[in-house]
Amino acid sequence: MIADRAPAVAPEAAGFWAGCDVGELRIQRCHGCGKVNWFPRTFCFSCSSRDLRWERASGLGAVLEVTTVYRALNESLADEVPYVLAIVRLAEGPCMLTRIVGEGALQAELDAQVEVCFEPTRGHPLPVFRLVRESAISAR
Repeated sequence: MIADRAPAVAPEAAGFWAGCDVGELRIQRCHGCGKVNWFPRTFCFSCSSRDLRWERASGLGAVLEVTTVYRALNESLADEVPYVLAIVRLAEGPCMLTRIVGEGALQAELDAQVEVCFEPTRGHPLPVFRLVRESAISAR
């Protein structure tokens, strides 16, 4: 699916979207205190340092909350109904609101293991997640 609207890019999130363009999920980490900052910002929420750096995240996470949407929240998703929205806790700690896609998405449950994949749009690809089978997790 190609979403009709491209995501808006704030200057402080440019590193995140640059990662999406090359198939990487990136997070900001403060070089001063080591904390992960999510959402992207210009200074560390913990120590106020401006020394924030982008790093590649593992792309792995677990479903923290999940719901199935039967009425599209956006016209670009009308053909996808029903679809699954979830809050995913990344292995690095922060949580993302995202979609669960692919085989078995409608059966997504709390604590299900997921991995990032990217969905094309008219602008930057959007990070979404798919369920990971247990055998794939142990093979890593």
